Amino acid sequence: PGTIKEMVRELGIRKNFLLAWLDRHDFYCPAPQGAFYVFPNLPGQLRMSSTALAKFLLEKAKVVVTPGMAFGGERYDGYIRMSYASVKSMEQLQQGLERIEKSLKL
Repeated sequence: PGTIKEMVRELGIRKNFLLAWLDRHDFYCPAPQGAFYVFPNLPGQLRMSSTALAKFLLEKAKVVVTPGMAFGGERYDGYIRMSYASVKSMEQLQQGLERIEKSLKL
């Protein structure tokens, strides 16, 4: 087990990697200030609800995201929540994002 300082550093690396990936794929997402997740807005080319996208990614990419609707109903339907603390390693995060890319043909 690492120290808290090492854990914070690792989470910062994951956060920056995930934000860069989202930006490359036209997801709008402000950087979180203290959370271990991001809450990106879905890009226009994804014409589905956040619930449909979460279900699709679970079935096709084997990646879990939470639909934005779970955090405030209809007004957050265009968002998903993605945790970068729930993965075991940077490699696992990269693999999940690659599976998302492939399944969504980004």
